[in-house]
Amino acid sequence: MAFNLEPSGDERRYRISASLSEINIIPFVDVTLVLLLIFMLTAPMMYRGIDVNLPKTSSRPTAVEERMVLTLTKDQVVYLNDRPVPAIYGASADEGW
Repeated sequence: MAFNLEPSGDERRYRISASLSEINIIPFVDVTLVLLLIFMLTAPMMYRGIDVNLPKTSSRPTAVEERMVLTLTKDQVVYLNDRPVPAIYGASADEGW
């Protein structure tokens, strides 16, 4: 026990036992040295890196899609990508084509 909580003699003071000064630090030193060894062995790998064999892939460049813009003006002229679309004969705006 690290503390002696029983009163000593007639005095009501508590004394700290001598076992407190006998803390064993050998396990702490062992763990510290093992961690130091692990870090010393792995630190050079951080600079060198590890070679990884990646699989080869064959891919074609993706086709760029052209977007179509349809525009209707106040004069009821239809444009498709800045080109006027010929009017459909026989249809009028009242029919709701």
